[in-house]
Amino acid sequence: MIRPMPRLAPRVLLPGVALLVAACGLDAAGELAGRDGAAVDGPRIGVMAGDGSRDGHATPDAAAHDAGKDARKDSAKDAARDTRDSAPDAGVDALHDTGRDGKIDAAGDATMPGCTQSSDCPRFEACIGGTCGTACSGATDCNGGCCDGTSCQPGTATDACGIGRCFSCTDDTSGSACLTALGNATCGCTVTTDCPVGNACDTITQGCSAACTGGLECNGGCCNGATCEPGDASTGCGVRGGACSVCAVPDVCGAGRCCLPNWTADNGDEANCCVGHANPGGVCCIIIFADDQGSAANCCTKNATSAGTCCIPDGTNDNSDPSQCCSGKANSASGNSPCTG
Repeated sequence: MIRPMPRLAPRVLLPGVALLVAACGLDAAGELAGRDGAAVDGPRIGVMAGDGSRDGHATPDAAAHDAGKDARKDSAKDAARDTRDSAPDAGVDALHDTGRDGKIDAAGDATMPGCTQSSDCPRFEACIGGTCGTACSGATDCNGGCCDGTSCQPGTATDACGIGRCFSCTDDTSGSACLTALGNATCGCTVTTDCPVGNACDTITQGCSAACTGGLECNGGCCNGATCEPGDASTGCGVRGGACSVCAVPDVCGAGRCCLPNWTADNGDEANCCVGHANPGGVCCIIIFADDQGSAANCCTKNATSAGTCCIPDGTNDNSDPSQCCSGKANSASGNSPCTG
């Protein structure tokens, strides 16, 4: 007689075991559950490290970098080209590569360029045709600084100042210095020499003008207490950085100082003469061998060579030195002899 098989009670999994089974993706039969819910025997194909999609290989990529061409370009530059894996990935990486190439990935990778706007590029570079570089043409091209029409510049130089489009401060009446502050760039001054000749720099407003009130230093000339003057007139005589003087008659202004003109008495000291010389009689004039300062009439001898050097005219004794003669010759090779042509 055939005995019936005893009826087995349903298997009940303890709570901890049930959680472990669910986490491993096993069904009650101990098989791997596929993504579509169907039972799948064997190991599950792995996901490539650093990839956003499977590439059909069970082992991770080397160094978590793509081996070959991506479905589209990386949006940022990499430090080095991706290391090669067994085959190019079909999808886009989940993350950007950690390093920087020497240049944007080859065009074969491509739908997204290496840059789409200037802010994708390093400072003082522009995004032209998807590539970062110093070349530019427009006011909005560069990431910081300015475009001089061909190249991005920091925007702080006298001849390339600005934010957006460069301009020159070289001949600007406000000053030749490029001043950048609070997102703006202007021409102005920080020192006297930034200003045109005959102007002073107001370090508070950082602008140049003829006003020199308060002891401001003039670039060239002198300050009369209110404005800058050239410094070469008897009514306003002085040198750069100094105060103007008014010369008392018979003094005139010479080289920024009040002094005695030619053919006036030197008052006992030829240093009082504008030319710094006087003849033996104490009259201001230019002595032999000195420059005639533009006119032979300034010479004590009232004669000068064609080169403008004061000399002794023909018929006047050569002071025992024929080389002092305008002609370079005298009637006699020795002694005090008249110069002769």
